[in-house]
Amino acid sequence: MKDTQDNRLRPALTEKGTTQFYGQKMMTYYEEKSDFDIWSAFKLGNEAAFNYIYRKHMKGLYNYAYQVSRDQDIARDAIHILFIRIRNKRRSLADVQNIKGYLMRAIYRIVLDELEKKKRKFQVIDNCIEEHFPIELSAETKMINFEISEERRVQLEDAMNQLSSRQRQAVLLMYKEDLSYREIAEIMGMEQVKSARKLIYRAISSLKAFFSN
Repeated sequence: MKDTQDNRLRPALTEKGTTQFYGQKMMTYYEEKSDFDIWSAFKLGNEAAFNYIYRKHMKGLYNYAYQVSRDQDIARDAIHILFIRIRNKRRSLADVQNIKGYLMRAIYRIVLDELEKKKRKFQVIDNCIEEHFPIELSAETKMINFEISEERRVQLEDAMNQLSSRQRQAVLLMYKEDLSYREIAEIMGMEQVKSARKLIYRAISSLKAFFSN
């Protein structure tokens, strides 16, 4: 059963005019705060902190949820479930030093749950893929630290689709979401950081081999 809908989920996104000005001031204010301070304020019931977290991380969370599920409805549902859940349980949540990493781990688990409910046959365990699904790279995504042409981007998409599901996820988390090996290991349920490092190393090696042929 899904969490009960809360119409106040996005309080600062439902009105225009003064709300836009408020939103800009809010973003500027919280950009100067640490993740720990923002999360602590959110846990204490600060609506501005909650709205900042939503605005700051919603797009990246949606992109990641969609890349894992390849289903827009599941991605949207996962976002809704995540923010309703943390809002309803805010006072009992643990302290967080890295909000992005925490939310990525949470939405990853939610997406898996939603896929299971819909009996989708995507396997997300290492070296075991039952169904292949392509990844679409956004135009602004820089998988390597330089601009790439449209032709090169298409080639990169083809190369990415030759990787395993786990490899694609790890590469996206590192180069699109700019997460560390440790954060990637935590999100993907790896016990050791070196497992994430090894997974990405193999993925990059495969990409290099693809382009060398």
